[in-house]
Order: sequence, then structure tokens, then C-alpha cells
Amino acid sequence: MLFDAAWNFIKVDHSRAFSDTLNVKYPLTRIDRPFFERIKALDQATVRREIGNLLEVGALNAMFRRRDAIVQAFERLAKKNGEDNVFVSWPER
Repeated sequence: MLFDAAWNFIKVDHSRAFSDTLNVKYPLTRIDRPFFERIKALDQATVRREIGNLLEVGALNAMFRRRDAIVQAFERLAKKNGEDNVFVSWPER
């Protein structure tokens, strides 16, 4: 669950994350470094153990192919624009 500073509930639709599509529609130019590192460290066995029975056939593989593409895109962007311009540290809530 996600709440803002005024305790308003923010609903997040995660349904696209667990589909079998490989399409990534929203290119970003900056990402929080700790979040990026957690994305890179995530492995299929952990996801399968935690939510595997809730996923459509092929969704886990597609999700990790998208993850790999996102990681590669940020690494290329950091090489091109400099790590300090891509990997930022956002304040913790």
C-alpha cells in the first residue's frame, strides 16, 4: 500500500507488471540508486516463491525480460550521461 505525506491512499495498478507483454511504454531518465540495485538483484526463484501461483503462464519470464531491458537501458543511459545524472538518491519517506 502507498500513502502520501497527508496519508492519502494511492492506488497503484501493477497488472501490467505481471502480464506476458514485453512492451515497455514509459521510458524514464532517472532512477533511485537503491531501488535500481534491488531491481537488479531480484531473481525469478524469489518471485515464483512469493507470488508464482498468481501469475499467468509466461508472465514471469516476460516480466524478467522487461526487467533486463530496463536495467540495460539505465546502464546505457548512465554510460552516456554520467551515473550522477541517472542514478539519484531520493529521500526516504
